[in-house]
Amino acid sequence: MGIHVTRSSLSLNQALYRLLYHRTYRQAFLDARHEELQLSIEDLKHLRTVDKEELIATSKTIARNLLAGNLEHSGGLRVSYPGVFQELQRLKVDLTELMYSFMESPPFNHYAEVPFAGRGICIEEAFYSYLIGERFFIEASPNNALLLTHEFLTALLSILVINKDPAFRIDTDKIQHNGCVFYAVQTYPKEIAKALAKRPLEEFEGAEVCWLYAAASNRLLTGPVTPVIVEMLQSGSESEAKREWNDHPRFHADELQSSLRRLREAGLIAP
Repeated sequence: MGIHVTRSSLSLNQALYRLLYHRTYRQAFLDARHEELQLSIEDLKHLRTVDKEELIATSKTIARNLLAGNLEHSGGLRVSYPGVFQELQRLKVDLTELMYSFMESPPFNHYAEVPFAGRGICIEEAFYSYLIGERFFIEASPNNALLLTHEFLTALLSILVINKDPAFRIDTDKIQHNGCVFYAVQTYPKEIAKALAKRPLEEFEGAEVCWLYAAASNRLLTGPVTPVIVEMLQSGSESEAKREWNDHPRFHADELQSSLRRLREAGLIAP
């Protein structure tokens, strides 16, 4: 049977990448569905040298490494998302199949190590962006989206504690920079916040609590904060916050000074 090509739009390097990372493309190659490979006849001839068994084994290794580590600057998604993977196992999800689906998703294409993509996002953000859109996971439990978001922010801001000037870009609008630190604030139901804090949180009124994640100079700071503290963080510096709120009726001068001093000493705002 001869080789038939309907159109050519991929380079050989792009095709080799898809063979490793895109299961549907790899399967088309394995099934000799050449018209689906978007390659010239000359490039298809080059692909004849690819060992099919080795190709399948390598793609499985890539999927395993995404889960368990062995990637540069990553301990694996299981380490970054321990609770999420416990939930995935409870749902009896085939994790290798999940990784194959993830590798073929748009978020993975924005991952920093993907060839031809330039400066991309980190693997932790790519996986969050992928799984937050998967209904089977999000709709399985009312708390799954909160769990995924909590572990994503914890993982990414932990990286930013060590690497203040990352080589990857940050696409999510959940993480902000106030001129001093990277941080994020999420609002959780009080029962969830109590479980995270492992204490009653009696000092917080209302049904919801603001939860802070911040990449301080030498550690990740997380915990419940008041909306006032969130506003102070947004100022970015002690001097700016004083200019904004020194004469504001909602702040007592001593309380303002004390709160700003604690934030500055924690490395969350500049002097």
